[in-house]
Amino acid sequence: MPLWLKLAMGYTATQAGMIMAGQAVLGLVAAPLAAGLMRHVDPRGLMSFGLAILAASIFLRSGFATSITFSKIMVPQLLMGLGLPFFFVPIMALSLTVVPPSATAAASGIINFVRTIAGAIATAGVVAAWNADAKQVHAQLAMLAKGQTLLQEGKALAQPDLKMIAVLDQTAWGQAQTISANNISIVIGLLLAVCALAVWCIPKPADERLRRQF
Repeated sequence: MPLWLKLAMGYTATQAGMIMAGQAVLGLVAAPLAAGLMRHVDPRGLMSFGLAILAASIFLRSGFATSITFSKIMVPQLLMGLGLPFFFVPIMALSLTVVPPSATAAASGIINFVRTIAGAIATAGVVAAWNADAKQVHAQLAMLAKGQTLLQEGKALAQPDLKMIAVLDQTAWGQAQTISANNISIVIGLLLAVCALAVWCIPKPADERLRRQF
């Protein structure tokens, strides 16, 4: 998301940071709410709800265009901030209920370590897939633009060919990166939707173990 905002939309680091900070707005409200509901609601249901919201927020991203406004970009970020606590709070609690109380601290450290490593690997994989797809889309757009009216109009205005082609190429890259980001968002949204159903395969923990966590 920050890379797309900078490369395709021309946002500054401050503007991109404001967009990303939108996740924290509803997250501040959702985190204590999710923790409180853990005592009364099946945690698998909370996880499924959180993943469904995350899937919806990612699917909203799949319709982005380079003409989208700041406020419309913020909507999926707000939804993501709402969904994340409903996923992370229960999954941490469920993970810790399968270990004895004496090992809780060690288990928590291992969970955070694995989550950090997995997040880094996933981020690298998504960015690599995005770059590869953007190159293919850019090549297709370049073939469509070749010899079309836009190129002919540029020559009629007596613009230098190299400068005109550079402007066209920059425009094509922005569109390619946006289209590819939309494609990646569809894939991630589908994966999250599947995970929202798959969490029900997790055995239900004993109520007393959950109460001990909260």
